[in-house]
Amino acid sequence: FFFQAEDGIRDYKVTGVQTCALPIWWQDNGELTLIAGLDELYGLGYDYYRGSAQRYRSVTNDDIKRVANAYFAGKPHAVVIVKPQEK
Repeated sequence: FFFQAEDGIRDYKVTGVQTCALPIWWQDNGELTLIAGLDELYGLGYDYYRGSAQRYRSVTNDDIKRVANAYFAGKPHAVVIVKPQEK
């Protein structure tokens, strides 16, 4: 993660998230109903989810860097490494 953060996120990583993140959310009618209901509740419209794929594909590497710098650059942070206990 830190190597990627210093050098930027690789394009293939961004593309991977753009192409595989959406189907996970919509695996059955119950999940799709929940998404549509929450979108309607928040004033986005019940069919807002239909544009999600296009919005995901439109995010660029520069967008990610800009947002990461706005929230994380020069601010205190903690590093957490989670891994199995060594035997």
